[in-house]
Amino acid sequence: MYPELVDVTAIAGQRVHDPLIGWASDRSEHLAAINNDHELIVFSWDSSFDWRATNITAITGKSMVGPLIRWRRPGLDYTTEFLAGRNDAGDLVVVYSYVSRRLAVWQGRNAFALDLSALSSEARFCGDLASWQSPFGGEYLAGSRPDGHLLIVPLDPLACIDVHRLTGERVNGPVVAWQVPDGPNVAEHIAGVTPNGRVVVFASMATPTRPAWSQADVIDVSEQVGPATRGPLVAWQTPDGADVVEHLAGLTERGEVIVYSSTTGTRRWQAVDVSAKTGVRLAGPLTAWQSRVPDRVVEHLAALTPDGEIVVLFRSSGTDWQAWNLSKPLGYPALVDGLTSWQVSDGAANVEHLAGHDPAGRVLLWFWLTGSVRTVHLHAVQVADDDGARQAQITPIQVRRWAEQANRVYASAGVQFLFFPDAPAPNWSVVRSTLLNSLRAGPGRPAKEEKDRASAVAQSHRGKVTVLFCSGPPAGPMSQGFANIGHEFVVMPGFNNTEVCGHQNINQLGHELGHYLGLDHTFKQTFPSEAAAAQALADAGGDPALAFDGDGLADTPPDPLIIQGADPEPFQCQRSTVTLNGQVFVLPRRNIMSHYDTAVPEITPQQAQRVDEALVMRAARGLVVGTP
Repeated sequence: MYPELVDVTAIAGQRVHDPLIGWASDRSEHLAAINNDHELIVFSWDSSFDWRATNITAITGKSMVGPLIRWRRPGLDYTTEFLAGRNDAGDLVVVYSYVSRRLAVWQGRNAFALDLSALSSEARFCGDLASWQSPFGGEYLAGSRPDGHLLIVPLDPLACIDVHRLTGERVNGPVVAWQVPDGPNVAEHIAGVTPNGRVVVFASMATPTRPAWSQADVIDVSEQVGPATRGPLVAWQTPDGADVVEHLAGLTERGEVIVYSSTTGTRRWQAVDVSAKTGVRLAGPLTAWQSRVPDRVVEHLAALTPDGEIVVLFRSSGTDWQAWNLSKPLGYPALVDGLTSWQVSDGAANVEHLAGHDPAGRVLLWFWLTGSVRTVHLHAVQVADDDGARQAQITPIQVRRWAEQANRVYASAGVQFLFFPDAPAPNWSVVRSTLLNSLRAGPGRPAKEEKDRASAVAQSHRGKVTVLFCSGPPAGPMSQGFANIGHEFVVMPGFNNTEVCGHQNINQLGHELGHYLGLDHTFKQTFPSEAAAAQALADAGGDPALAFDGDGLADTPPDPLIIQGADPEPFQCQRSTVTLNGQVFVLPRRNIMSHYDTAVPEITPQQAQRVDEALVMRAARGLVVGTP
């Protein structure tokens, strides 16, 4: 299942201006953001009603600017949900709604504003806020003032704590907060970026008898590990045996994604340049979440590229960071202002969500089942002869174009091939081998020596699909590729050495990857003429499957492929049907596993199932299959 797109604005009829925040309540899901009139709009969905919008400002009289934060307060009879932001002057604004069996949260007139008139006039904020709830009681908000002072606002009793006066450190703009247990106590943390780009963490200990922030320490993460990043930061925690690993992530000025991590209690931080591992740079801001697949927890980060495409970064124990471009395969709309993420349970399944808005303010939502998308890395090998001559005519950009087209094909199976075009890079290498460079398709090929050499190259890139780009025999360039489920590699010609119906064959790699993943041709054989195909049908007693079925799948029709004649174009390039011995055959023009020319290739559900089975088998043989 590839992520499905929902146009929330088309359903609910409201547009927004500032970044969205999304979450799940007990029986409903919500999105909230500010529109062009500084009004707070909350979108709600549940199993009984589709998305609808409520103008909270019209109910409470409180105008706001984003981004927003949220939290909830459980109670015996009802739960209270809160949203907080600020107004144009920087004053804190908090609104809330009740959740109970009789009340629809954020619906009707069920929205109210906290009275914050007693709050000091010094408590004015200029960046994204953070919120948290102490397990010992108390709800807190934090943010930075225009002069860089970090302020903490306990809501009950209402007060204002100036952390700058405790530490002497300033932060610039957004902050993020989290808590971790420390024996019987709880360590509360707030992280931000200083005016000169240093990542700092403020820490204070809460005990059962004393709240935090009467005193505070500050840890200069950038001084320990570098590099400098810009806000906003995101935070999350993962278990590590009896310990907890705290994580922060942000972007450098060049869009590089940096993840900082520290084991609780050590006060020592490490940094990982995720962009160096994935080849992806982002425009931000980031959103973070974790999901569980059967044997591990998957950590996620997501943000927009400078072009507004959604990229999901993910890792789990035993695998390094990978990047998945959610937008590109199906051409999803470009977004602005960042993303929000949340998850809900659907029976035994988990549903992951991302949402954002486009430049026109349309609220767009994507959702998918955890584990329903699989990613596989491609490794491209440009082959040349032993002396470096006859180098395969391929570039990283051309490989990316082929991979992007393959991803459009396999999106319906939830499979995405990852390739990043920077060279030199971890997914690009050059090999000199006349033996490999002379590979060609045909009966009995590859020979054992060729297969052994190609398998050895693939083994050096274990965990990825190794694609060998070869020139072919010295007599002339190879124009066809080959692969099958028994080989650990794919063989491809140069990009412009392929041809179908007078143009470059953009579907060639997707076709060979199908063979790599266990798919057969839809056709049993090719025919030089209609007469030859009609004779084969007659020899099969008029049974189309016996004459023309190449893969044995019920949802790929028998394929009488007629392309070997002197003029193959009427069938390969134009015709959609052929009549043989009185039987009309609809040609599977769009199926990637035939040889027809099509701009929009596809696979069938049964082909997708076969791909699933092949991925399981190849994963057991060492292919790394990611589950974002």
